[in-house]
Amino acid sequence: MKKLARLVASLILAGAMAAPAFAGFEFHGYGRAGVLLNSDGAKAQSGAKDGGVIAPNAPAKSYLHNIGRLGNETNNYVEMEFTNTFKAGTVGAATKVRLAAKDEAYTSYPRTDLTNNEAGVFVRELYTEFYGLPFAPKSTVWAGKRFYGRDDIHINDFYFRIMDGTGAGIMNVPAGPGSLDIAWINATNSNTGDFPVIAGKGQLVQQNLDVRYKGIKALGGEFEVEGAVASVTDEKAAGNADSGMQLAALYSRADFFGVVPGNSKVVFQYGTGLSAGLGDAAGPWFYEDATSMRLIAWGVANVTDKLKVSPSLVYQTADELYGAKNPDGKDWLSFTVRPQYNFTRNLALQAEFGYETGYTWNGDGSVMKLTVAPTITLDDTSFWTRPQLRAFVTVGSWDKDLVTTWNAVTGDASSDKDGVTTYGVQMEAWW
Repeated sequence: MKKLARLVASLILAGAMAAPAFAGFEFHGYGRAGVLLNSDGAKAQSGAKDGGVIAPNAPAKSYLHNIGRLGNETNNYVEMEFTNTFKAGTVGAATKVRLAAKDEAYTSYPRTDLTNNEAGVFVRELYTEFYGLPFAPKSTVWAGKRFYGRDDIHINDFYFRIMDGTGAGIMNVPAGPGSLDIAWINATNSNTGDFPVIAGKGQLVQQNLDVRYKGIKALGGEFEVEGAVASVTDEKAAGNADSGMQLAALYSRADFFGVVPGNSKVVFQYGTGLSAGLGDAAGPWFYEDATSMRLIAWGVANVTDKLKVSPSLVYQTADELYGAKNPDGKDWLSFTVRPQYNFTRNLALQAEFGYETGYTWNGDGSVMKLTVAPTITLDDTSFWTRPQLRAFVTVGSWDKDLVTTWNAVTGDASSDKDGVTTYGVQMEAWW
């Protein structure tokens, strides 16, 4: 009887050791919330009497903060990431879920009514990754819906590389002095007109094969090169692209271009056809003859213990990106700089100047803004310290021609305004 009991106990122990074990749980996120009012005390956003200072649209992206996001964000936004990790022997796994929500109305209980600039909660990521697998002990294998290889200029909220979608891939495959990331990403977007249903085929989906080689150490920093090809099963209209390719090279440093402590990055991107949007996983609205090229330089300079400065410079040139709306040789330039000076550990003054000029799909024009923001912060050790509480005043101006061609600049197509003053408060945190 004792032998049987010992045998049963041994089997239970062996089974427990062999079964996957819950290893841990993590909760991370990002959030911002605030009030942005115009000079009449009304909401400063598209649709109000005068909007926030909104950039007129870069020729290949629709982001609204190319002149800086400080004192210029009209919505509340939150992301919540939940991660469960597991371990069985030498093999580990993690399942991640990211929920996100935003609203643009200062109501305590927003409705899920998109026509009123309010929204519900959305699943932005849902994927599982494995690591330590016997056939790939140093690599990570994944599948599902995820943010993939994102890179942004934080002060502009400008994602120059945002290959988000659903698919599968393998990361950190050892190869010479660096490593390879390979991914197959499928994407559409919320505008079904961009990905229509084709009779006899179904709804179009853009497929992307993305290959990155990273970890090349040289010139005091690290290089990464990327190549990607994209395709859809059909064109949405005559002249639109059904394929494309893009190339990118990134150079990153752990200081500000070798001058002072901080960080810095230089980026080159080139794309054709379906990939002329540069860095995006979904872009079937581009023309088959479209080409574009982009150069970026940005970073954070820790000038002194008290003063941190983050500048960004983006230049882009494009041909036939929107057909007749973007003919050959049209350029776009954006410059933003945000200094932050800490008077004490918890009290700082931030300012931000932004300028954008060039050809948009609404014509030639320029936009400029200046924000001053007294800030309560948790610490003075880093430009990235959060959470922060800010009060701000923003003054902006733009070419009047843009008002008549794009009503989102002021939220009023009949407005003759060429400038705006806005003010408000905001919190920002990540965890």
